[in-house]
Amino acid sequence: MSLNSYNMMFTSIMILGVMISLSSNNLFMIWLGLEITFMSFMPTLSKSTKLMSHSSMKYFIIQSISSLMMMLGMLMMLNDLMHTNFILMFSLIIKIALAPFHTWLIMIIDNMNVNSMFMLITIMKFPLINLISIMMMKFDLLCMFSMICSSLCSLNQTSIRKLIAYSSVFNMGLLMPSLMMNSSWINFMTIYSLILLSMFILINKCNINFINQTLINEHSIMLKINMFILLISMGGMPPLMGFTLKLIIIEKLTMVNNYMMIMTISITSVIMMFIYIRLSFLIIMFSSIKNKWNLNIINKNSMIIFIMNLTWFPILILMKCMT
Repeated sequence: MSLNSYNMMFTSIMILGVMISLSSNNLFMIWLGLEITFMSFMPTLSKSTKLMSHSSMKYFIIQSISSLMMMLGMLMMLNDLMHTNFILMFSLIIKIALAPFHTWLIMIIDNMNVNSMFMLITIMKFPLINLISIMMMKFDLLCMFSMICSSLCSLNQTSIRKLIAYSSVFNMGLLMPSLMMNSSWINFMTIYSLILLSMFILINKCNINFINQTLINEHSIMLKINMFILLISMGGMPPLMGFTLKLIIIEKLTMVNNYMMIMTISITSVIMMFIYIRLSFLIIMFSSIKNKWNLNIINKNSMIIFIMNLTWFPILILMKCMT
């Protein structure tokens, strides 16, 4: 079997596991779907490099332990024993990579390929978020700590992969409070997945892993502009798509008078925006012999990311008003 067919088969099984978890209200079936997703994701991590083997083993150990804890928590819940919610909640926090249990994600992210990164940060989070929403679990302190920790840890990062990993931790902390208010988390994850998909396509096309590589390599100005747009969109600059994420959550939090969470989101968002603008300034302004004002190089394909971020904004505002 060829490598592409091999990956396609396991990716299809993984998506099947996600669909089983999302479409079931039974705890055992949700757990079964999660395990199918986890076991089918593991082969996509396999590589001949030693570093990737180590990362795969770390991921396997972490996920196996958290899966056992989840099963134990569910069994104790069925028998009405004490501390059941704590064990189940703890396992979900590890799996979804909320701070301070996010370090496993940072450790393995550097050695993963782009496709595996996208699946880990987006697709595999859907069933976990759905389970947290069903269980109505609340952990505001961990959410605030996740946003604070991820924003501060991103300050000195130049690795694009680690920035995306910390962005995932930040956005999971941002998303969790909305689950208690019956808001549509699927809209949130769809917007975030679109932004990350654009970023991963750009990373794969330019073959860059560090921000410094954009200073050395003479990529086209439009590619650098696209990188700039995606970074500030991830930071939440209006009127780009990323701004809608924070707008949805802050409006819902205002309705329940959760001003402590709003203040945390505002402060940490400013820190994240500072990080992204600083990196964007380096990408656009330095180490290029090309004219910054030369727009004749723009073609239709290179404008896709720019147009998508701007034209989707009114559509997303409409979606927000309907939730």
